[in-house]
Amino acid sequence: MKVIRSLLVLRQGTREVTRLIHPNAEVAVKRGDKPVGPRIVEAVWGFFAVYLVVFTLLMLALMGTGVEQITAFCTIAMLLGRLEIFTLLILFTVTFWRK
Repeated sequence: MKVIRSLLVLRQGTREVTRLIHPNAEVAVKRGDKPVGPRIVEAVWGFFAVYLVVFTLLMLALMGTGVEQITAFCTIAMLLGRLEIFTLLILFTVTFWRK
């Protein structure tokens, strides 16, 4: 996962904790001095959720073949660290292959 996505997930988590303490507060997620739009934050959360689900499913599938847990973890981490998840998932959608 790219560093900026990790940073935005962390800042969004901090924002949610602040909103739990102060429910009426308007807290913006910022990158530098500029606030990040809510659509971008939603997209990052979506990416993070898909990343975790794909990572978990692939790791369990490898473990199902008899590979040790740490070996499966390192293998999937290397694979997903090199690839963009959304790019691969788009290849499996029907709308991508339609004209």
